[in-house]
Amino acid sequence: MTTFHSIDELLKMMSREQLLLKQMFGKRKQQSFRREYALELTEYKLQRIQSLIDHGVLRENGSFLEMEDIYLHFFEQVLEVNEEINTSFVNEHISYLKDTISYYQQENHEKRKTTYLRTIKRILRNIALTTLRNVIDLKRNIDSTFKNEPNYQIKKKKLVRLDEKRRDIEALIRVSEELLVTEEDRFFRRVPDDELVLVVANVRIQLNECFHNLIEIQKQIISYLNRIEYQNKIRVKIRQLKYLKDQFELEERTDICRVLMQKDSVWFEPAPAYPLRLSVEYLRNDDEVLESIRKVIATVGKRAILARNVADNIAEESLETHISEEAYINLEEVKKRFMQADGDLFSFVAAYPFTQEVSFDERITFYCQIVSQFYEELRITDEYGRMDGVEYALIYPERTGEIV
Repeated sequence: MTTFHSIDELLKMMSREQLLLKQMFGKRKQQSFRREYALELTEYKLQRIQSLIDHGVLRENGSFLEMEDIYLHFFEQVLEVNEEINTSFVNEHISYLKDTISYYQQENHEKRKTTYLRTIKRILRNIALTTLRNVIDLKRNIDSTFKNEPNYQIKKKKLVRLDEKRRDIEALIRVSEELLVTEEDRFFRRVPDDELVLVVANVRIQLNECFHNLIEIQKQIISYLNRIEYQNKIRVKIRQLKYLKDQFELEERTDICRVLMQKDSVWFEPAPAYPLRLSVEYLRNDDEVLESIRKVIATVGKRAILARNVADNIAEESLETHISEEAYINLEEVKKRFMQADGDLFSFVAAYPFTQEVSFDERITFYCQIVSQFYEELRITDEYGRMDGVEYALIYPERTGEIV
């Protein structure tokens, strides 16, 4: 893998590919950033994408591209949108702080002692900053999980897991505070450095704020878990009521009628409106109110000026009464006569004397309608007949007790 030889080289590549990196970071959770789309964002220059891959900024996954974790975590931490809460960093800082204090006490060279002292201040700031970010990320992840996770079981497990993270952060805060107390008399007060005293005081203040925030987060987690449990109980009851309703046993096996009679809900009542009436004295003494009234009058006047579309008079012909007659074929009557006749249904309908003129296509339609409506009263055979180019099934009346 090719490495960057300078910060200038890194920043130059980041600046050149900022559009691609921005799009990939925005879609980091979808894991579906196609190589073709990346080519479009890099002006179809394959060597630019290959350079990012060679320098370890991107990696290939089949026909997709992904951002390497080191850059992904860097952007998430800088923008404070990371979802992973890593408490190991604080542990590492605490161990590093103990070692650096030991190095400082054993060092005799003043210049190297100054370097160790500067490192100690930086580690203390990192402990406070990392702890604060963990608390912020924890609070955001808890709210996001409760509001956005649709699965009840997964939501509950995630909240329980985040509560474990809260306890880990709380334990690290206690360890950090104990370290500050232990080293206060042995190291911090003996080092003649005013900046170190100020850094230690700020770290204690930030750790104390984080600890109080964790108490509020604990209350929030308990509240969310209780609400989830309550919602689950409501869901179970609704399913039970739905089952009883589907079985037509809701009123018999529950007291829902009595409960509903006791309710006096006004869900469908309109929301009351309380108009604000200005005093006459206020209207007289404030010029801005007068100007506002003039604007309202002008607006209302413009609305009134708008011409309305008026319909023409209704023609006299449209008011005259017209009687239309529609022919009606009683298929029930046709079926009854067929049940008393001999022969098949199609031949019977084709020769039936209707009260009006009926075409051959319409008789075919009546034949199909009779079969569809009175299927149980007919005997459909496997034989076929043909008339005027139309092939039809031979259907006879189904007579009870008839020997076929």
